[in-house]
Amino acid sequence: MLLPLFMLLTMMPDIDRVVSPSVADAGIPFEIELRLQGEGRSAPDLDVPTPEVQGLEMLEGPDVRSGSNLSIVNGRTSAAWTRTFTWTVVADSPGLYQLPE
Repeated sequence: MLLPLFMLLTMMPDIDRVVSPSVADAGIPFEIELRLQGEGRSAPDLDVPTPEVQGLEMLEGPDVRSGSNLSIVNGRTSAAWTRTFTWTVVADSPGLYQLPE
């Protein structure tokens, strides 16, 4: 039973959330980026819903970008992938907004 659990844990992606700029003015568009990274030759099929946050209006997105990397060092092969989802949003008013997990 340990092997399937280990395989499952190695397949789970790392997740980063980025808001650019980190401090935005109300009425000025900014970007929310969700970056998933994992091991393997290609990313699994992922359907990431648009985050719904009261007070933020989604203007565009998601813009989806994918990338992969294959390395061979001393005969050893490793592969990794990245998939990035980007939304352009605007805040209705000044304040702190919590992105869903």
